Amino acid sequence: WEKFIEEFFRNVGLYPLYELTVSIYNRLGVLAHFPEFQGFFMHLLELIRLHEEEGADIASFQEFFANLTGDKLYVEVADTDAVKLLTIHKSKGLEFPVVILPFLGMDIQVGSSNASYQQSYILKEHRDTVSLFRLKSKYYSFSDELYQIYRQEYKKAFIAELNNIYVALTRPRYELYGFIPKKTGNSFNFLQLLIPQADYRKGVPRTYAVSEEKKEMITPLAPSACRDWIDYLKDEFQSDKVLANRAQRSQGVICHFLLSFIGDLDRADLAQTLDRAYAQAVARFPLNDGIAECRKMVERLVTARGLKRFFYLDGNEVFTEKAIVDDRGQTRRLDRLILSLDTVTVIDYKSSKDAEGRDDAQMRAYSELLGKMYPQRKICGYLIFVDTCEALEAVS
Repeated sequence: WEKFIEEFFRNVGLYPLYELTVSIYNRLGVLAHFPEFQGFFMHLLELIRLHEEEGADIASFQEFFANLTGDKLYVEVADTDAVKLLTIHKSKGLEFPVVILPFLGMDIQVGSSNASYQQSYILKEHRDTVSLFRLKSKYYSFSDELYQIYRQEYKKAFIAELNNIYVALTRPRYELYGFIPKKTGNSFNFLQLLIPQADYRKGVPRTYAVSEEKKEMITPLAPSACRDWIDYLKDEFQSDKVLANRAQRSQGVICHFLLSFIGDLDRADLAQTLDRAYAQAVARFPLNDGIAECRKMVERLVTARGLKRFFYLDGNEVFTEKAIVDDRGQTRRLDRLILSLDTVTVIDYKSSKDAEGRDDAQMRAYSELLGKMYPQRKICGYLIFVDTCEALEAVS
């Protein structure tokens, strides 16, 4: 219970159902233990995602899932001996041993008619204007221009339908079965005039051997890996004590923002840099009256005797708010990254120390990722605390 269930039981309702389900997949090793059913597990996640717009709780999803029928429960698996259902448009360029056309017809829609068979409208562009014509049979005797427009549009629609019929009739390799109704919608099916009765069926039935070689060519893929989203989402939130002090949290956000403008102070004037950062902060946080105090804190931080080496860099390359992506596609954003010839230094600003040790774990993750990016350089990580102007080297 404690190892596999308790944490999920406690977090029901606190985390989105999608992330909770992915965490269950990860904790129980579902995809690794049942790789042949991966498509079904992924489809379940897709159903959860579709339902989350209406309700993200388990009870509403269970009711939604219990009422699902038909295609919504269907999982397409490529390595199966099954009938493929395609539209004519999607079948372009494909070939099949046997093709069945259940409702083969020419549905000639002129202009912008919709499925309800409302009247068609045609746009005609002139030099400076656009005209809208309504195509209706009873108007043609009053306007030859309108009739000529209709003729041209009818030809286009007729040719388009002929092209569709050509695509449909050229998909089979051996057998073709077409069922041609007398009408398509409310209109006469002109295909009856083009294809004689004797030609409704083409080819002869045959026996198809299953190719074992083709099956062996299918290479099974390794199961997908799911991460534990509950632990990941915990990293996005501060402790209850930090959340309780909203003023301190707001101050930390502004200080982070101001520090993002601090590059190599050996190449820039500190006062001008802080003035520019302050102006940007006023525009970014217009309702906050603590920006001036945050500026003083940042100035005190970057000029502190023990911290100058992180801001006065003697020409070394520096990045602020640098986004890097790990080998699993997850993005990390580094507060400050300093590159020298033989050392890579990553810095994370903190408002105060975290007694739970999550900051050290975060810096270890940063250092491990940077070690892969710069294998020939030494990786150093530091936590800089804005409130005390201290730097603490992270445990690697």
